[in-house]
Order: sequence, then structure tokens, then C-alpha cells
Amino acid sequence: MEISTKRRVKVYELGDDSAWKDKGTGYCVCMFYEDKEELDLLVRSEEENTPILLNSKVVKGDVYQKQQETLIVWTEPDGQDLALSFQEAEGCAEVWDMIMDMQKRLPDPPIDPNSSEFFQDSADSSITLPPPELSNLPEIEAIVKQVGRFVYGRDNLVSYVIQEKYIDKLLPLLEICEDLDDIKDLHILCNIMKGLILLNENAIFEYIVQDNVILGVVGMLEYDPDYPNAKAQHREYLANNSKFKQIVPIKDPTVESKIHQTFRLQYLKDVVLARILDDNTFSILNSLIFFNHVDIVNHLQHDHEFLKQLFGILDNAAESSERKRDVIFFVQQFCAISKNLQMMSRSGLYRALSQHGLFCIFDYSLPDPDSSVRIVGAEILCSILDHDPNLVRSYILAQVKQSRKPLIETVIERLIADEDIGVKVQYAELIKVLLDTSSGFGEHSLTGPAEALMQQKNDPEANELLTLFYDRFIKQLFAPILSLDDYKDDEQELAFDVTQSALYFHLCELMCLFIRAHTFRSKYFVLSTNIGSKFVTLFKSRDKHLKLAALRFIRTCVGMKDEFYNKHLVQFNLFAPVVNALMETGDRDNLVNSACLELFEFIRKENSANLVNHIVKEFGQRLEEIDYVETFKLLQRRYEQNLDSTNTNAAVVSNIESDSTRSSRQPGQSAWESSTLDEDEEAYFNTSDDDEGTDQSGTDSPSSNISPIPSDDKLKPNGSLVNYSDEEDDSSAVVVPTAEDAESENSANKGEKRPRSEDSPDGTCNEKKLKEDGENDKSVNGDSNHQDIDILKEAEILTEKAKELTGE
Repeated sequence: MEISTKRRVKVYELGDDSAWKDKGTGYCVCMFYEDKEELDLLVRSEEENTPILLNSKVVKGDVYQKQQETLIVWTEPDGQDLALSFQEAEGCAEVWDMIMDMQKRLPDPPIDPNSSEFFQDSADSSITLPPPELSNLPEIEAIVKQVGRFVYGRDNLVSYVIQEKYIDKLLPLLEICEDLDDIKDLHILCNIMKGLILLNENAIFEYIVQDNVILGVVGMLEYDPDYPNAKAQHREYLANNSKFKQIVPIKDPTVESKIHQTFRLQYLKDVVLARILDDNTFSILNSLIFFNHVDIVNHLQHDHEFLKQLFGILDNAAESSERKRDVIFFVQQFCAISKNLQMMSRSGLYRALSQHGLFCIFDYSLPDPDSSVRIVGAEILCSILDHDPNLVRSYILAQVKQSRKPLIETVIERLIADEDIGVKVQYAELIKVLLDTSSGFGEHSLTGPAEALMQQKNDPEANELLTLFYDRFIKQLFAPILSLDDYKDDEQELAFDVTQSALYFHLCELMCLFIRAHTFRSKYFVLSTNIGSKFVTLFKSRDKHLKLAALRFIRTCVGMKDEFYNKHLVQFNLFAPVVNALMETGDRDNLVNSACLELFEFIRKENSANLVNHIVKEFGQRLEEIDYVETFKLLQRRYEQNLDSTNTNAAVVSNIESDSTRSSRQPGQSAWESSTLDEDEEAYFNTSDDDEGTDQSGTDSPSSNISPIPSDDKLKPNGSLVNYSDEEDDSSAVVVPTAEDAESENSANKGEKRPRSEDSPDGTCNEKKLKEDGENDKSVNGDSNHQDIDILKEAEILTEKAKELTGE
């Protein structure tokens, strides 16, 4: 019977996405049935010919909530969340009072032994499961599922399962169901095992990975009810004993057992339970695997007899190549699991392995004809370098002292000779890590070459390795590049195969790294071998990535802001291939075009005077054709500003010289009647450094106060020239020194004029040129990074190198 007035409401239902969905608008009434002692909430839609929106029976319990005066929210016995939103607060209050009154009349329901109340009230009581029989499987499934939803009683259930060895008792049911081909019960067994595993207890996992249990457990998990038509083969995979190879027998049975358990845990995590794992289960499995790894590594690294026998296989000529490869794969897995260990544990492991012959592996793995073995050898070396590069460097230096073939030479040979592209990548990465003794000192780092040089000096071992590399192996490494012909404009497009392209690309990357990290050593190599003329040959390749690699070499040299490199690029016209590549791209918006434009934009903004003058003079007319960017118009303007500044400074210096000459004339002598001016000036420029500024009688000549006119490449961008950092500064005024400044500068610079030496005809840098450029670099280079380097000391090192090469 209807006992309440109709109240207009909206019915809402909570969806799977946790969002409330509007089911419709209607009128709510409360229907009370005396014979059943029931109260139903009934909502009829306000639209005609539509079904009832809601018919809910009021039940006992804390399932109803009143919110915001007009809202009643509750959860149905099946778990569905519903809500009634009343139009008026009065109607909401009336229905709420009826619900509360009905709940008082209803008797308390019996407590379900599988409900949360039961576990909460009986948290300390024991929980039992029905006997493991086929008829009880549905009941067992329901209890395990119910316990898994609540915290209360979970520990008791785990204790019961472990103490009673309940899983052992379930295993015979798997065989019975398979014999009867009872798929339904097999699906129930799978759900029971999933529920036990998802209790997320270490004891359960440690129990199911035992030798006599694991096959039955994964056998149950093969029959997943979510995939009734598919059956996995977990037992077949785990039962295959051929996957467990003991190269050297492990005498401790506990460690051997942990190895097997770790493999099974890994298989459960990655294969069997991958689809159903939650975060807690995933974390527990990872923790168990981690601690097993720690125990295994700690035991084996201190088992000297085991390590001695393991690496002794490599030195035994009677052993087969198959067993030697097994040793290599074992060490690779050993290094792989050590990556998850703490730093101290890894250090102890690698030190222990190196003392027993770890590096002997590379003598067999890197030259192995099987590419998979070579890859494994490279991975082992990468693991060691990632952790402790100095360990490998020490071994290489020890090999040299013992007159043995160094490991770095083997890596270089394999990089050049190996046909596998993937292995080449690993070898190139090995060389990078091995020779990058100044990590973090690069083109875009906050520190510069001075800090890189200082770090090399503070690490004698790294410095010794670099000296060894540049003395013996750098030409071997770059021999493929040095064998290329010089760049020619009329040369046809070059076609390299995949292996050659990969090799040239990696060599370009290595050269860029060496230029940034190795300071004077790489500078001497680049200038003495003229390798830049070989790199730019790659612009003729039809592979775009090789063109970009060659361009990266030019960009790295320019980015160093070093006049050594700038003069080298200008002298051998290494910008011609860049301009040609830019013109070939036309106005296409691609990577080659953008990279070339970025190079010229960088030169313009940095205002490298020599480079700006060279580019505009040599390629100005061709670059004027490019009108889709403003870079080259601004570059032409920069050139004109530099030229105007040079002329202005020359005029100022000329006036200062005239004033100085006028003051030295005899009374009555006109400005154009000085008969000794030309001879004295000519004598000044022809004198040597030792005789400069002093005549034979020991008195200063009249021309000794004349400041020489600086050449274009001696103008300081931060001094007499304005340093234009951006195009907005193009209209800045030129700073002109006063006569007093020039007089003081003349007196300070007296005796410092040095005659310029020309580059050697063959394109290499000679001793005199290196030393002169080292001294002049202080006045030419405006880069703040180079101000911290002792250029004279660097020039002395380069000079010694030149003497060694020339035999002087």
C-alpha cells in the first residue's frame, strides 16, 4: 500500500567510471507491505509509457546516507550505488524518516561467516576451509574471494594454508579434473589459486615456488576462465631442465635452490601473472627477486674456488668453444643481476671478478664469429664501464706495460671490421665512455675546456690513457676517414653501403666528442692531419644522416670559438661543402637546410670576424640568392660593420702616428719633409723581436713610439670593435680610443710586435705556426672559456708534439 505522497525526484546510478549517471526524473513513493514487513522505494517516470525507474527494498544496516537536505544515497546488496535527488527538502525528510523507522522494525540479519563483520569481530579467531574435494570447490572459491576483499582474517587464512599445506591437498584435484576433462572445475581451481596468490603474502610465494609445488600451481593457472579456448604451456616450459646449465657445479644446495626459485619468481611475474598483477603483488615479487639476487651474488663472489674454475675454462685450450661461450653468457647474466645491487655490492663484485680473470672474456667474446657472442661481450664491457671506467682503464694500461695487445685496440679493430650494425653501435659507445675522461664538459655545459684539462691533470690514469690513445691508436681509429679523398665540387655523388655509412657516422660522432673533451690533443690531431677535408667529403654522400654528421663536425669546431679551428676552416675552405649543401636543398624545409642555417646564424651572432669575412667574401654572391630567411642579409650587415670599425680604428691609429711623428720633427720642418719617416718605419717592421725599439747606439729611435696598425685578424671584438650579440645591436656606435689610450697602449706594447708566419704548403701545422698561434690566441679569441687556459703552455705541448713527428 502507498503510505507517502508523491515526491518529484531524479534517480542517479554510479557507473564503472566513478561518475554519477542520470537515469531519469519521476515521482517517488514508499510502498509498505504489512504481510512481508517490507518497505520499498518506488520511482515511476513522469513520462507516459515508460517503465519504473527504481524499485528498491529497504534493508537493515548502515547503507543509507542523507546529504545536503535533498539527497539520499545508499548501496544495494549487489554493490550498486544509487541516489535520489529530491526537488524539495520536505519530501526528502519524509522519505528519510520512513526509512529510519523501517530499519528499526527490521530484525538484525544473521552474520555471514564470510562477511567483513565476521572477520572484524573474529580477527583473532582461526579460519578454516572446507576439505579439498570436487564438491567443495565452489565454496572454497567463495571463501577465498571474500577473504581477499578484507584485511581482517587474511593473516589467519594464510597461516591456515601454510600450516595445513592446503595447496598440496589441492594438487591431486588438478589431475582428477584433467582426467575427467572437467573444464568447469579446472576454471574454479584457477580462480582459487589466483585468490591465494593475490593475498600478497611473502609466505605464499615462498611456498609455491618449491620444487614439489610449482608445477602443480602453474598447472592450475593454465586454465584461465577469461580465456576458455586457450591453454598455456607453463609446466612444459618450467620442467625443461636444459634451461638450467651449471658451467661449474655450485656446491652449496641453498644457493642452487635460490637460483631456481628466482627463475620461477621471475617467470610468474613476467608471464603467468603479468595480466592480473596489482601494485602490491608486483612489489612483493620484485622484493623477493632482489633479496635472492643479493644472496646469490654475495655467495658466488666470495667463492674463490668457483670463480677460479669458471675463468679457468677460458684459459684451457682443451675446452670446447661451446663451454667457453657458456662462460661468457653466465658472466653476462651475473653482471645483469648486479645492476640492481647497491653501489658497494657492485664494486665488490667487479673487483672480485677482475682478480680472477674477468677481462679474459673479451679476448674470446669480441673476436667471436657469432654476432650474439660479440654482443654479449660488448654488454659485459658496457656494464663494467658504466659502473667503474677506471677499472677498465687500469687494465688497458697494465696490458701495455706487459707488452700485450690492449683491449682498446681490439675494440677499435672490431668497430672498423664488424659487419653487424648493432654491434658497431655498442663498440662506438664503448670508446665514448672509455675516452670521455671529462664527462659533462661539452659544448653546452656550464664548464669549459679549462675545467676539462684540469680534470685530466687530476686523474693521472685518464691522462696516461689519452696519451697512449693519441700516440698509438687515434690514426688507426680514423683510418677509414683519412683514406677518403678530399672534397671536390665536381665530384659525383658517393654511394656507401650500410656498413660504411654506419662506420663513418660513428667516427664523426667520436671526433666531435674528442674535440669538446680532449682540448689540445684533439686540436693537434685535427690541424696536423687535416682530417676536416676528409670529413666534408661526406657531403657528397646521398645519405642525409652522413651529411648531417659532417656538418656536426664543422659546427663543433666553430662552437669551440677557438682561432686555431677558425683559421683551419678558412685556410682549407671547409665552408664550401656547407654552402653547396645549403644551395642544393633550395627552400625545402628539411633538417639539412635547418642545420646549415643554424651554423651561419651562430657565426653571425658570435661575430667571429675571420669567419664572417671569409664567408661573405667567398660566398656572398651565392648566399644573396637565399631570401626566405634574414640570416645572410644580417651576415652581410655584420661584415660591413666590422669593415667600418676596422677602417675607423685604422684612421684613428694613423692620426696618432702623425701626431707622434710631428712631435719628433725638427723646428721648421713640414709634415711632408720628414726624410727619415719611411726609413724608420720600414726599419721598425723589419727588426727582430730582440732588437725591436732600440737602435745600435742604444737609444730609442723616433719611430719606437709608433703603434703598428693591427691587421684584421688581430682586432679584438671586445675592444676596438663592438661585440654585436644580436641583430638589434646593429646600429650601435663604434667605440673609438682616445689619443691618451693609444699612447699608453703603445708604451705597454713596445717590443711585442712579432712577424707572422704562413701555414705550411701541405696543409699541416708546423712548429712555428703552432707556437705563434698559441701566443696570438689570447688577443684574438674573445671566448670567456679560453681566458682560463694557459695558451702558452698549451702551445709548448703542441710544439713538442710537432718535434716528435718531424724528428727534430
